[in-house]
Amino acid sequence: MHKIKYFLIPVILGIFMYSCEKEDSSVIDPLITYPIISSVIITPSTFDTISLKSVFVAEVQSEEQVTSVTARVTNPYGTVLADVTLKDDGFFPDTSSGDGRFTGEMNLTLVCKLVGTYNVEFSARNISGVNSNTFISNFAVTNNNNQRPSVNIVVSPDSLRRPSGIGSDSVIIGFLQMHPFDPDGVCDVNQAYFFSFRPDGSATNNGNSISMFDDGNVALHCDSIAYDGKFSLCIKIVNNPNTPGYTGPPQIGNYRFKYFAKDFGGLESDSLVKLINVYP
Repeated sequence: MHKIKYFLIPVILGIFMYSCEKEDSSVIDPLITYPIISSVIITPSTFDTISLKSVFVAEVQSEEQVTSVTARVTNPYGTVLADVTLKDDGFFPDTSSGDGRFTGEMNLTLVCKLVGTYNVEFSARNISGVNSNTFISNFAVTNNNNQRPSVNIVVSPDSLRRPSGIGSDSVIIGFLQMHPFDPDGVCDVNQAYFFSFRPDGSATNNGNSISMFDDGNVALHCDSIAYDGKFSLCIKIVNNPNTPGYTGPPQIGNYRFKYFAKDFGGLESDSLVKLINVYP
């Protein structure tokens, strides 16, 4: 009986060891290769028009077949305008098939001539579904025949009540909105702002301009729709001794507001003056 036990142990161990060795030898590490975009060309790279027509070229190095190369175009606000497909097939605008130079044509008409830098993000993918590095280049839209904006419409209350400062009656809010006009398109308006003056002629905000916003941020700026060409801001008449910088109740009388707009070329509009009467 003892002989049988000792005989079985080596046999069982031998089988176990053989099984482990066989399983380990079957493991194969896969080799993953990535396509690489080494360089890009954008021709032309500067436009002074709303019609944007340019050829994109991306040089791609890959051990595997490249199945797609794409160039994504975004404007200075980061809004996607187009996805351009690049090919290496020898058909226009590509000049030679299979040389690793993928070519495509952007043909885009802007709704509005937004001056600034436009990004082009190039990417590729191989037949295994592996993505390349992202290569970012850009082109510029300029405006050599720039025209001044103007301020023709301002939405503003005619009057606001001064809060009594008693209990919760300490703040009154007024809504302001400017609709600037620019011959080059509303997207060329870069800034909208105003200066305000108390009834005694002294400037508020230490004489500095107060910006208005077209960002769709209702909570901070009372603007409801981003980039619609309407710049908004809510102002406050505060009568609260606990407010930092409080120097006394707001003055009674007409407050004067001078509104301006400025475009991306730095040209400033004439001013538009509005009055708000603050009454007791």
